[in-house]
Amino acid sequence: MPGIGAAVTDGDLQFTVTAYKCGVTVKDARGPLAPQGQFCQLDLTIKNTGKTQALVDSTQINLLDAAGVEYSTSSDTLMVDGIIFLKQVNPGNSITGSAYFDVPKEVTPTVARVKGGLFSKGAQIKVA
Repeated sequence: MPGIGAAVTDGDLQFTVTAYKCGVTVKDARGPLAPQGQFCQLDLTIKNTGKTQALVDSTQINLLDAAGVEYSTSSDTLMVDGIIFLKQVNPGNSITGSAYFDVPKEVTPTVARVKGGLFSKGAQIKVA
């Protein structure tokens, strides 16, 4: 399974995880956010390899732990600078940004699953 720094493709999107860390402090314009457990930050570069514009959103990115439990992005982080939220990417262009996940403190997600489209199976990237 590819890891951090390796590009994977699903549909017309190419994803590269550039960094990953749990236990991070997340702030928006109001100040630090309080997670239910801990925040994990996943930094990515996403390139449109297709022939038409693509709409990219953090809902296309999930984390999985060793037991296969799936974690979605935290809605509490919608106002954080640099998140991947409803970004339009023209063919050949790339965006960079972050996705934040609120996971229990005792959980260590090990895999990121990225999807190039609503109905795609997705591709996996080892992050731990």
